[in-house]
Amino acid sequence: MSDKSCPSCGMTIESVRKHGLIGCEFCLREFRSEIVMQFRRSGHGFNYSGKMPLSIKNNELTMLGKELESAVNNDDFERAAILRDSINKIQADAAK
Repeated sequence: MSDKSCPSCGMTIESVRKHGLIGCEFCLREFRSEIVMQFRRSGHGFNYSGKMPLSIKNNELTMLGKELESAVNNDDFERAAILRDSINKIQADAAK
């Protein structure tokens, strides 16, 4: 048994193994090798379909906002519409 734990939330690797859930985004960094090994053993793919951590979501919204502004300034309204829709989807998903 390992007593390895997340420095941010205190979740242990044993709890991650038992429940299949992580406590925070830092757990991914701390337990990366164990999580990858577990996925390989289970035969599942590596596509993540859970909630996006808030820090990543905010970074993505900031980046998309800058791209949207650039697209509008360059009269690239098709690209701007696609970016707007992406921003709206992320914001709607966050509200759930």
